[in-house]
Amino acid sequence: NVQNYLRQRDSRIGHSNMMNIGLTGTYIELEDIDVRAFDISTKSHIFDENRQTTAKVEDFLDAIDKSHLATVLTLHWLQVLTKYI
Repeated sequence: NVQNYLRQRDSRIGHSNMMNIGLTGTYIELEDIDVRAFDISTKSHIFDENRQTTAKVEDFLDAIDKSHLATVLTLHWLQVLTKYI
């Protein structure tokens, strides 16, 4: 739902301010995507397990690939240093 107010800058007869209301959408073309990612049966199976009620912060922290995160952060700061210093 998109809304914007159209204010008339030229005050002539028949010109009035109005609210423009409409819909918008986004089209994204995905390449080389595994079609199983859009399989609703897998999502419903995971949802039926009801794991969100027993989730802990440690579960999310354990899911992070810490070696990859360290590599990304190192490369980020190397890029900052080479670009700005």
